[in-house]
Amino acid sequence: MTTLFKYLEPLFPTDSDPSLEAEQLFDSLLSTFLLHILATYHSRHAQFLVFKTSQSHPLFLDKFLGLLIERSLDPTISNIGRRASSAYLASYVARAKSLTSDTIKTVVEMLCVYLSRVLEDMPITAQGKFLPGGVAGNKGLDGVYAVFQAVIYIYCFRWRELQTIDEESGEHIWLPQLNVIQRMAWSPLNPLAVLCFYLRRD
Repeated sequence: MTTLFKYLEPLFPTDSDPSLEAEQLFDSLLSTFLLHILATYHSRHAQFLVFKTSQSHPLFLDKFLGLLIERSLDPTISNIGRRASSAYLASYVARAKSLTSDTIKTVVEMLCVYLSRVLEDMPITAQGKFLPGGVAGNKGLDGVYAVFQAVIYIYCFRWRELQTIDEESGEHIWLPQLNVIQRMAWSPLNPLAVLCFYLRRD
């Protein structure tokens, strides 16, 4: 890994626009991440090649975040794929030093809007249980729970960036989209109980 980082560092400078070689190399890294790293259970190191190079320029940052968000919210992707994408997205947004407050807010807003659409779109049975389908897709609710967990994870690390200042009062207020967390917690989906189950299982 040290050898690879030494090789990549001069190709991905943070103080200039990327070269054509850097763009092609990053696309190759992104393709490798998609095809191999995302599919590997408990990958420990290889993903940091993409984590680091993606932070060298906004173009790469947008590509990487776009890929993770798209796969996290796509109901046609397998539950395993969506869980992995959501986990990487949460870890990246929580720790990447180059992310601006606006970028962090935008990612969380997109995830929260998705969760709101899930709540609005899902029919409820007479027993108070949600039926899969609609925005959530027909592969079950694991992908939805993974997105919920990603929002909670990001909040734990980035809660300061998820506040705005009210122009009238001057007080700090939370992003309004975060209200969906409480709505989901009290819904029949009961995501907190599900997350506790996953934690005990892992």
